[in-house]
Amino acid sequence: MVNTRFGWLILSLLPNFVLISGVLADDNGFCQPPANSVHQKTASQLNWIALSGDEDQFNQTQQLCGGYYRPFAPIALDAEPVIGNLYAAADRYTMTRFGEGELCGNVLLQQDDLQMSSDYVKINMATDNQQAQQEKSAEFFGEVRLLSAEAMVVGDHALADLSTDIIRLDHPQFLLTATQARGTAQQITHVGKTHTLIEKGSYTTCPPDNHDWLLKGRHFDLDHESGWGTVKQMRLEAGHVPIFYVPYFRFPIDDQRHTGFLYPEINNLSQPDIGMPFYWNIHPQVDLITTPRQIGGRGVMLENSLRYMANADGRTENTGKIFATYLPGDDLAENNNRSRLNWVHDSHFEHTLFAHVDLNSVSDNDYFDDFGTDLAANQTSYLNRQVSMSYLNASWSADLLVDSPEVIDNAIAASDEPYQKLPELTITQQSLLADQLNWFNSASYGYFSQPNALDVPYGQRIHLNSQLQLPLAPLWGYLTPSLRLQNTEYQLEPRNSSDARHLSRTLPTVSVDSGLFFERDLAKQRKHTLEPRIYYTYTPYDDQSALPNFDTTDLTFSWEQLFRDNRFSGVDRIGDTQQTTVALSSQVLDASLQTLARLTLGQIFYHQDQRVTLEDNAADNDNINDTSPRSPLVALAEWRMFDHLAAQTGVTWDGDNNVMDEGFAGLQFAPGAQQHWNLAYRYQQATQIDQVDLSVQYPLSLRWQLLARWNLDLQQQRTLEQISGLQYDSCCWQTTFAYHRWIKSSDLLTDASENDYAFLVQFYFKGLGQVGSKLNDLLTRGIPGYTSVADQP
Repeated sequence: MVNTRFGWLILSLLPNFVLISGVLADDNGFCQPPANSVHQKTASQLNWIALSGDEDQFNQTQQLCGGYYRPFAPIALDAEPVIGNLYAAADRYTMTRFGEGELCGNVLLQQDDLQMSSDYVKINMATDNQQAQQEKSAEFFGEVRLLSAEAMVVGDHALADLSTDIIRLDHPQFLLTATQARGTAQQITHVGKTHTLIEKGSYTTCPPDNHDWLLKGRHFDLDHESGWGTVKQMRLEAGHVPIFYVPYFRFPIDDQRHTGFLYPEINNLSQPDIGMPFYWNIHPQVDLITTPRQIGGRGVMLENSLRYMANADGRTENTGKIFATYLPGDDLAENNNRSRLNWVHDSHFEHTLFAHVDLNSVSDNDYFDDFGTDLAANQTSYLNRQVSMSYLNASWSADLLVDSPEVIDNAIAASDEPYQKLPELTITQQSLLADQLNWFNSASYGYFSQPNALDVPYGQRIHLNSQLQLPLAPLWGYLTPSLRLQNTEYQLEPRNSSDARHLSRTLPTVSVDSGLFFERDLAKQRKHTLEPRIYYTYTPYDDQSALPNFDTTDLTFSWEQLFRDNRFSGVDRIGDTQQTTVALSSQVLDASLQTLARLTLGQIFYHQDQRVTLEDNAADNDNINDTSPRSPLVALAEWRMFDHLAAQTGVTWDGDNNVMDEGFAGLQFAPGAQQHWNLAYRYQQATQIDQVDLSVQYPLSLRWQLLARWNLDLQQQRTLEQISGLQYDSCCWQTTFAYHRWIKSSDLLTDASENDYAFLVQFYFKGLGQVGSKLNDLLTRGIPGYTSVADQP
């Protein structure tokens, strides 16, 4: 609570001052101690300035507090140092030959960034052998003030025992610069550099004369060598009313990690979900947070979060996190045990070899429905279970992947589950054949397994890809012709005797990408650019209906899709096409080259029908996939109208049928640090998505804020997710109440509207810690741009 440098530096200053005190001699009068020590109010002693006049000139925190602490700085001394870097000043002094002295009138001692002042100082220093046995001391009277860059301490009396390196301050008040926290004590005692003892102390971040909350203790012992503090009879008061009490409490006093309890979590009031985290500092590079959670109606869940980091020799790095939960005998799930495991690990070796592990597992498919905290968590269909290794070289690289996802969506049929890759190895190489001719090569091998479905093929796949590119890039544009050749070989394990064992496919692809750059100057140092682009690609047709589909899917049509030579992801299908993409981009830039407005348009024109599909029986000549001469038109626009207002929109328009395949629009208005209005609309015909998302953070007054989010499904006329909350801020504490409702994942594809809901509360004592941090995470995810007054400087 108080910086221990105060005691030690004072002890070092006093002997030096006495030895050279003659330089401060005054021929008039004797020093006299103050008749009475007047103990001023906290506000005046700690340089508190109450607001007056126009409060608009003050920031929000100062307005909430009704004032601020005026920055304190040591008084500049123009005189030369009396010894070393010690400066000293006083109005007068007296000194006897026995080493007894008095200094009075504006006594000031300064060394480095530490300054000590008082009205009167009485010194007792031994000068002969007989008195050497006496106690060497310095006693300060009047208003004793200690100033440093970290804190200010003010008391009415101080006694320094120079023989034992102990200094005691009576009735001190202190202010910590970094946190603006203040406190009082009956007495503070510094025992050398090792301990600070505080009797009947208090601590708060509330302004003077405000006691919304106080942390009090009968006896504090701060051990600076171990980094730990203990307090006896600790209690937390709110408005002078005790709300929490422990007879003994141990807590860290430095920025190092220490084992101990963290602040409790309150995650749901409707079905109480209360956790008490315990932090265990196992090793400087290993720690563990264990949280017993009492979940209403279900029982006690144990959460464990283990983090580790290892840098053996500076050239390797290993980091990871293991998160595990276990709830024995869930009362709401037929007494079944519920659990979850997540392990994420990354290793770097010599900056060339990388390893990644992402393993997940849950006890049952309903785990996220029951324990997920929002709609996004509940929409999880499968969990990653993969291990990968990568090697990077200047001209080539290699990637090895083992992937076995765990499906947790009950609606996914066994034949539709993703394949396991056991394993997949990919090697890529790049070289320069001539001054500008690039040659890219890649080869991949994979073994694909599907153990849960007996009617789908499985086996091995080898894919070879070789590509030549000649990029030409003058200042006014670019031209990049490319030639690609792909070969794929399959060795399958037949499900029955009639299935083929060996299949292959070889296809070439030709493409040319070209564009021009135009630019002109506008008023106010703005620029207007125009960038036309033409992209041509040709891939001949090949019947691929007999090939298996291990990991290939349709790509959502988008701006990026306009410039791809394959309309599918993966390599099991290579789409036949002869097409030309015509696109145009234009933007307006300000003087700092930031985008003020942008418009992009693009469309593909097909020169032949597309026939290859994902289905294994739809690639014959009579079954044409797409006979349209053109793709939907893609249009994107963004506009930063003002510094605090921005808009984006995009549409994929099917001109043949005059319908919108996909569209989105967004508007963000943020006129202040705690003011955010977000409106978004999203439409996707293929997946039947038609949603509006509105979120708001709006200050109703200086202290009250409205927090809200509403995610509405327009097709089903139902709310997918809703957040309604109020946040109250004072100078030294904050509380947030919110109602959160979201639809169950099992109801997303049906007309049902069964919802999960929770009543959440978060208390935040500024400078002390917060309770219920998961609510803050929810607001950050749900309201783009959300900020709290507690987050402001």
